[in-house]
Amino acid sequence: MMIVDILRIIKQRLQSKVTEGNLLWRLLVFPGRFSRYKLKLILAYFELYSLRKSLKSKLSGKKLKNNEVTIIITSAGRKEYLQKTIESLRKYFQYDDKKTKWFIIDDYPESQETRSYIENLKGFDLKLLNTKNRGLGYSLNRIYSEVESEFVFHCEDDWEFLRPIPIMKMMTLLRQDSTLGQILAYREPINQREYVGAKEKDKGYAEYNRIFAFNPYLTKMELFLRFYPFALYFTAYEYALKVRKGGYKSGIIGYHEAPYVRHLGAHRRARIK
Repeated sequence: MMIVDILRIIKQRLQSKVTEGNLLWRLLVFPGRFSRYKLKLILAYFELYSLRKSLKSKLSGKKLKNNEVTIIITSAGRKEYLQKTIESLRKYFQYDDKKTKWFIIDDYPESQETRSYIENLKGFDLKLLNTKNRGLGYSLNRIYSEVESEFVFHCEDDWEFLRPIPIMKMMTLLRQDSTLGQILAYREPINQREYVGAKEKDKGYAEYNRIFAFNPYLTKMELFLRFYPFALYFTAYEYALKVRKGGYKSGIIGYHEAPYVRHLGAHRRARIK
């Protein structure tokens, strides 16, 4: 047996003995992360500890407003996508205006075109502009901490909505099933492996346990209050790990029907630090 094989077996045995999600597990399972970010990634754990304390002080005792929903849009300097996202979302997000808040946060100050567009937007209740590029996790923690509604509709800046979003039905599903962490709006498939593992149910949605996806979705604000903060690196994966360990699953509404959304930004990634 070659030494490479021996090291691989040792690594596999160590992986089986450490707790999923802790620092040692990450070192063993995702060494590529540390080769890319090195000290930054380790320092982020200390930054998260401080962030968790500050958020706890701010969020402790927060009262949520029943039947209200906050739309959160995260922007990263892609005005050509963002404009289409907002225009189509305004067209197809059909819920009581008095019970709907519109929030947006931009994380790319270098794009003056995007900043100017956001600054001139009408009808938004909160606009946050990061003074420097801080990443998705930072932006989500900052804007989620301002939410006071029962529900949050999460949307990044590169989606085109294609038909009316059944918000009332999505709210009802989240209330009826306490194990649902999110309801995703079925998106136009990109490839044949779209939503691998999704299972149709007689509950009005398809179960999707593979990952907590950051595609357009509705969630309860209670979920953030339980699992904050969002990780500063590998944000979607790290949050999915926490939510799954907490016993939650995802659901897809409109599975195998006409899609609700189309992804626009596959060829131009969001700019991150």
